[in-house]
Amino acid sequence: MLLGCRREPLPSSDEPIQEMGIYVTCPGVLGTRANQGETPAAEEEYIIHSLQIWLFTSEEHEPLYQLSLLNENELPAPGQTRRYAIPVESEFARTNPLPTIDVFALANGASVGSTLNESSSWEDLNIAIFSGDDWFGVGSPVGSVDPALGLPMTGTRRGMTLSPTDDGLTLNASQTVEIVRAVSKVRYVFCRLEDPEDPTGEKVSIQNITLNGSQIPLQEYLFTDDKPYRIGSDYEVRSIETPGPTVIAPNGSPEKLVYAGQNATSYEQLLNDAVSDGILTDGGVMYLRESDKALTGSIRFTTDGEQRTRVFSMAAPGDFARNHSWTLYGYFISGRKLELSINAIPWDYSHYHIDFSEALSVTKPFTLDRATVAQVTEPTKDHFNVILKQSVAAKASLSIIAPVNGKLRINAVGDANAFIVEPQEALINPNANGGEITFSIRANPYFTAEDREYSITLSFVAESADGREFDANTEVFNTNVYRFIR
Repeated sequence: MLLGCRREPLPSSDEPIQEMGIYVTCPGVLGTRANQGETPAAEEEYIIHSLQIWLFTSEEHEPLYQLSLLNENELPAPGQTRRYAIPVESEFARTNPLPTIDVFALANGASVGSTLNESSSWEDLNIAIFSGDDWFGVGSPVGSVDPALGLPMTGTRRGMTLSPTDDGLTLNASQTVEIVRAVSKVRYVFCRLEDPEDPTGEKVSIQNITLNGSQIPLQEYLFTDDKPYRIGSDYEVRSIETPGPTVIAPNGSPEKLVYAGQNATSYEQLLNDAVSDGILTDGGVMYLRESDKALTGSIRFTTDGEQRTRVFSMAAPGDFARNHSWTLYGYFISGRKLELSINAIPWDYSHYHIDFSEALSVTKPFTLDRATVAQVTEPTKDHFNVILKQSVAAKASLSIIAPVNGKLRINAVGDANAFIVEPQEALINPNANGGEITFSIRANPYFTAEDREYSITLSFVAESADGREFDANTEVFNTNVYRFIR
């Protein structure tokens, strides 16, 4: 291992050369780490071709040592921590108190055109940036990883303390230098509900997906400081328009691919398996510079010959900080309505964030089992008239997948005492049969009825886990509602 030392050599002495231990860890390989929230990366997303490490004193920014590693045997194994032994003179080890140090690490510097080398100062590293369309900008979005260059990865530790071992021959750094990807990823995936009236999917299409402008910075710093992101103050005004897929895969249960709180590794594998099985269409990926903004955009699509537009947004600023993977999942449900699910998950950290583009998501509207009722008339004004069978409950169902862990309340409106509706409240759980809820409507046998017609309609309210309420009637009934008569 060659060392680039930029200190004036100390006078020779008979004292033994001591060493300083620096620990470096890199992003892991799919299946090698089991931390909650990890998102597996394709092989080219974690491979390291080169690694540079610089050490400086924290206060004076005095250069200590620089390592340049190209040999595969010298590089950290993905997902593992490696210790690098750096020689230090005894005089440095005897300093009291020991100085704190700043460590900068850069992997795959060629992927951003870096010219940093063994002569680079602390100031050079601190202000090092990458910019322009060629380096993960919006003008020519990077859609695949160059296998010869990899993705840029950086790590820094400032003010790291050193402590000697008992034998006094070794200094160990107090913290590990964690290297993470300096860019983030956007992924688009789509499918459509199998429709016997449209078996080939000709009635639905996606023209394009647009990521709005003024969101991706013109410049990103290679090394962070005390924030999860570090960017310039100006943004690229151009938007990124991605053509929609020419084929949208059919799927019998598209709601099962909605992110529902499982660990990120499982979710990424779920999507990859669905693509392999032909029930999900991969709309491609983009690797972009990080941003401090909650990214927004829109999808232009056509259903039944009518062109429409849906907007989408990340949940919060910071969801596209470096080393995040953002997935936009669009799926057409019954009635050929487009639903969107969005999640932003750190590639290699133990936390995640999820948000839906809409707080309420009904994937199958109110569906009546007509075999369980005596008669259903054609809609009058805005409702069907449903005549109940004597002593037989009408059966119906719907599927709702958001708000996750919320509640759906079913209320009878009208002659409520003359009927029994069960259940009156149900948990919203997308993992339970795709979020399907079944319920019954029957005449109340204990109600004293007069010689007249009694009727009710149903009203639906969704309540999120934090207590917010949403009127669900429009989503549940789609167009017409049902009026139950006894």
